[in-house]
Amino acid sequence: ERERLDYERADALMAITERDRRAFRPMLRNDRAADACVVHVPMAWVHRAAAPSAAAGADSRVPLPTLSQRATLLFVGTNHHGNVRAVRWLLERVMPAVRAHVARLRQQPGDAAHKVVLELVGSHKWTMAVKGHADVVGYGQVHSLDPHLGRARVLVLPNLVNGSGIATKTGLAIQAGVPFVTTSAGANGFEAERTPGAFAIGDSPEDFARHVAELLVDDARWERMAMQIAAHRTSYLSDESAAGALQRLLAAVVEGSCVSPRAHLRVRSLGLASKRQDPSSVT
Repeated sequence: ERERLDYERADALMAITERDRRAFRPMLRNDRAADACVVHVPMAWVHRAAAPSAAAGADSRVPLPTLSQRATLLFVGTNHHGNVRAVRWLLERVMPAVRAHVARLRQQPGDAAHKVVLELVGSHKWTMAVKGHADVVGYGQVHSLDPHLGRARVLVLPNLVNGSGIATKTGLAIQAGVPFVTTSAGANGFEAERTPGAFAIGDSPEDFARHVAELLVDDARWERMAMQIAAHRTSYLSDESAAGALQRLLAAVVEGSCVSPRAHLRVRSLGLASKRQDPSSVT
C-alpha cells in the first residue's frame, strides 16, 4: 500500500518491464499524459567478451571458443531457496530426460557419445548437491564466470517461481550471447515475442529437456539461436534502447507534460531548459 501511494504521488514512472508499465499506468494521477509519463526503460545488457562466434557482433575483445569447443551445460545461481528448488528439478527430472533425448538424436553406440556434463556455479551448496549424480560438477563462488561461459554449449535457467521484475540469469545469458533454455517465468519481462527464435522455453521437464538436447546436438539450431539472441540484445536490450526510452521520459517531464494538478516533480540538476516549464524546477 505504501508503494502504491508513492506511485500515486509521482508525475512520471519508469518500469523495467512492459508488464510493470501496464500495471503502473492506472496509478499515475495525471491520466492525460499517462502514455508519455509511464515508460518502459529496458535494462541494458551490454555484450560480454565471452559471447559465441561471429553472431555476437564485433564488440568481442578476446579470442572466442569455436562451437566445437563448447560441450557443457551451465547453471549459475546462489543458494537462494528458489535456486535450490531449480537445481533439484534439473538433477532429478530434467537431466535424465536430456540424456535420453541426446542418445536418441545422436544415434551413436557407446556411453561416451551420450555424455552430458552439467556445471553448477555460484554456491558451495552445489558441491554437495552433485553427490550421487554422474557428470555433474559443483562449484562454489568463482572469481570469473568467463571460463564457464566459454565452454558452455547451453545455459540452463529453470525459474520455477513467478516473481516481480526480471530474472537476472536470463539477462546473463543474453549478455553472454550463449543459447539458453528457460521457463516462462524466466522469460518474463524480456519481450521474447519481439525476436522469434531468441528464447527456448520449456515449462515441463520433458519440454525443457527436449530444447536442451536439441541445442546440444543440432549445430544449425544453436547458431541460429545465437544470432537471434544477438539481434534481440542489440534491438531491444542495448544501452541505446534504454537511453532512448529514458530521454523520451525526461523530455516529457521537462516540457511539463507530466506535471499533475496537485504535485510537482522536483528535479534539480538536469540542466534542461523548456519553454513550458521553469528549468529551475527540474532536476
